[in-house]
Amino acid sequence: MQTNDFIKDNRTVLLSYLLLAVFILSLRLFIDKLDLHWLLNQYHYLALDHLYSTLTHSGAFPFIFFVILLTTFWKFRIALAASISTAFASILTQIGKRLLWPDVPRPVVFFKHLEDFHVVEGIRLHTSHSFPSGHSTGVFALCMLLAFFLPKQSQKLLCLLVAALGAYSRVYLSQHFIEDVLAGSFIGVVGAMVAYFLFTSRRLQQHRWMDLSLRDLLPTKMQR
Repeated sequence: MQTNDFIKDNRTVLLSYLLLAVFILSLRLFIDKLDLHWLLNQYHYLALDHLYSTLTHSGAFPFIFFVILLTTFWKFRIALAASISTAFASILTQIGKRLLWPDVPRPVVFFKHLEDFHVVEGIRLHTSHSFPSGHSTGVFALCMLLAFFLPKQSQKLLCLLVAALGAYSRVYLSQHFIEDVLAGSFIGVVGAMVAYFLFTSRRLQQHRWMDLSLRDLLPTKMQR
């Protein structure tokens, strides 16, 4: 696919992500990292505790693997692209976590001594390898890849919304700072774009078997 066509088809979701990223960067420009996290931590409700405790799993391997399995009933091309997108982005994130920024502490290190610091019950808080956020990388790599293949703008924006909520859950649960999540989302978007362009390239477009799905391989009676 040509770059111009890609931008035209995905301009709404890409622009929405860009605006979201600029908004977060603007917040960090004027508010210290610890002050911003403390401010966000004060807005907590029981319903949100349950919501984000569930949504946070959207960036974990079991959920991503399950969704990729489901996409095999859509197209093998999309399932393969999603696998490459999430794997590539996750490798970049682990390089960042383990090699480039291995000693970045997580929020609990700074706030654990404060009595009014909100911690969601049942969540085990990590203390190290904060930057970038692996869960944010995973959910953005998966959701944005799906968004690029989906035909409708509303579907693309829904994917972005799921990714954004899943990523923000890491901040709400105090597993990460906001910049950890933003960095992870950027890596995820890059991974999604790399995989999308790879599997829609002229060379791989020739492999028509990729446009089949598991449904096409099932006996006719089982498809009914």
